[in-house]
Amino acid sequence: MKHNNVCKIRILLIGNSKETYIKDWSDELQKRISKFSSIELLELNSKQTDIKKRQKEEFELLSSKFETGRFKVLLDVEGRSYNSIEFSKKIIDSGLTNFQGIDFFIGGPFGLRQEDKQIFDTLVSLSNLTFNHQLAKVVLLEQIYRSFTIIKGITYHY
Repeated sequence: MKHNNVCKIRILLIGNSKETYIKDWSDELQKRISKFSSIELLELNSKQTDIKKRQKEEFELLSSKFETGRFKVLLDVEGRSYNSIEFSKKIIDSGLTNFQGIDFFIGGPFGLRQEDKQIFDTLVSLSNLTFNHQLAKVVLLEQIYRSFTIIKGITYHY
């Protein structure tokens, strides 16, 4: 993996965490990742209660943070599943080598509308199981950290 320090990883998600155990785990994983890459977490909030309006507002919130030249990854139930080694090579290494950085997007409880999914570079599924957005954030952070240890040959992944 060859990337400059300007490259960073951003995680943009709908909702914020009030649970201290989620925040503690998230903070610890971000600290570990920061040894390899800068990482930023942006939590955005939707005010809508109507499902259709909420999906539209969530897409507008997420897409307002799009930056040119970045690899846009949407976590979605319809996305492709990867094992940890594939994820490290095809998403992290490729994303940081071929783009200015990687943005991971986690939508709200109803996901994004089909037409909005088309503008992402790829869709990734973390599991066949459904996770709430805060647990998905922690699983994603752990996989990002695991990916860097795989790429760097650091003992963590067996």
